[in-house]
Amino acid sequence: MSGSAAPEGPKYDATDAVTWYISVRPPTGKSDEWLSHEYRVVHAAMTKGVADHTDALQAYTQVELLKPKDTKNAENPDWRYLTCLKWQSLMAVWAGLQTEGYKRTAGAHVFASPDHEGCLAKEVVRYPSGEEVHTAIRGVLFHRRQTSSDEASEEWIQDQAQKAKMVLEPESTLKSYALSVDMTPKDVDYYFAGSQFSTGDWLQFKAVEVLGFDDEDAAQDFLTKHLDAYRQENANGPLPVVVMGKATKVV
Repeated sequence: MSGSAAPEGPKYDATDAVTWYISVRPPTGKSDEWLSHEYRVVHAAMTKGVADHTDALQAYTQVELLKPKDTKNAENPDWRYLTCLKWQSLMAVWAGLQTEGYKRTAGAHVFASPDHEGCLAKEVVRYPSGEEVHTAIRGVLFHRRQTSSDEASEEWIQDQAQKAKMVLEPESTLKSYALSVDMTPKDVDYYFAGSQFSTGDWLQFKAVEVLGFDDEDAAQDFLTKHLDAYRQENANGPLPVVVMGKATKVV
């Protein structure tokens, strides 16, 4: 994607930064080793090249997923990696997908199965406040919609944020917390038309929580307790989709 002027088209939000969460699985017939090289080396270099030429791409983290020990209170998908791309705005993502430079380079590099899952989400809460704190291990909770019109309410957002703030003490194994709400355009067929993301499932999640830890054991223990408590309070709702892994900052 380049920093050239946005092509004519629909007017998506151009004000708020969004993080694009994208699941990554190997294409049919390809090994995990093949995917590791194409994703962690080739794709990482391509995307870093994009960031070198535009301010629209603000951050990129690759999360190599680890198998959780406790799965009874969460859905644990068969993703191998999770892409976390922070963009200037929804408009910046859409405009970038239209550029010929992107289509010739990263857009033509098909390294993952086309059945992507994820969303574009705007951060509304962060602890500690300020710039993102990079941690070695990242836990990510995707909260499903129960209906197509289900959105994260202000009451739910404040409740989740207050609970996180209470456990973010100096001695806590939880080092950072962020809550984002879904901003994915409803016209996803148009938004992703002509790209390798056109067959993805982008509207199933209403919110995303990102938890930062220093090590895997701390993450496993905290998530187990957190999910137990969450399930007790949300017994009739859908299980969250939860992944955990080693975070590598590319941009």
